[in-house]
Amino acid sequence: AADLRANVLVGKTFFDRLTPFVTARAFAGPVSWKIAGQPVTGGDEHHYAVGAGATFRASRFDLFVEALPLGERSVSLGAGAAF
Repeated sequence: AADLRANVLVGKTFFDRLTPFVTARAFAGPVSWKIAGQPVTGGDEHHYAVGAGATFRASRFDLFVEALPLGERSVSLGAGAAF
């Protein structure tokens, strides 16, 4: 699927490692995708998402968690490494 999104994220870093944040997203469609090779166009029930999360940096590694319980609900977890 594809759509157009805008995101605002505001956070503050503590102890040079922990960054809690709040975020809000707005997005627009129509959303287009394919089912069994046939193009389909639809819309979203919610055109926004609001939530919070945090990143934690330890040396070269980052951990990430984000929960958006309002609007388009989702939870994201992630990890990264710098090299």
